[in-house]
Amino acid sequence: MQVLEKRSSEQVRYDIDLSALLTAGETISSVSALSVEPVTVPPVAFGAPSINGVASTYTDAWGSSRTAPAGTVVQVVISGGKIATGAQVQDYTVRCKVVTSFSPLVEGTVVLRIKDAP
Repeated sequence: MQVLEKRSSEQVRYDIDLSALLTAGETISSVSALSVEPVTVPPVAFGAPSINGVASTYTDAWGSSRTAPAGTVVQVVISGGKIATGAQVQDYTVRCKVVTSFSPLVEGTVVLRIKDAP
């Protein structure tokens, strides 16, 4: 599962890669919903999502790279969130629901980890 990491005060643009959930040639037509659990105060907030217009290449911690074709990644700015009292980090589940060229609903799930300590 993809893990996105930020500090509670940051506003960061993330790529939510849905390419592994799509069949060959399938692309995202629109983003129908972005949601997050748990709900906190202050809440996690989303900017207006967009869909990658060109292929996006990602390199993991082990140096392996992969390329997600154009039309298979949701790009969104995420802000806010809070770490529970006494905790070091707070994990949120972010659900991204999209309409594709083949399917009326595909849901990708990622973890958003809020970590304020180095």
